Amino acid sequence: MRITTNYHFPIDLSTESKPIFLCKWNGDEIVEIHTKESFWHHYQMTNVYEAEFVEMFEESISDVFQRLAVNQHDYFDNMEIRRIK
Repeated sequence: MRITTNYHFPIDLSTESKPIFLCKWNGDEIVEIHTKESFWHHYQMTNVYEAEFVEMFEESISDVFQRLAVNQHDYFDNMEIRRIK
């Protein structure tokens, strides 16, 4: 799978064996590609993993990552999550 960015160069994801997610905040204001682990590493110190956040959305961000199949997407607060691999 190849993704073209606004920087006009492809990102080759063919060697990645873990599930991969396209994460977009506020429409396309911020766009990132993550595995579950890279998302946790990058956002572990934010409120997204706090109990109050989980209660508000009735599931955790980890639950969302777990249940999405390839090409499915869902929203978590102001972020769209799409499993791309």
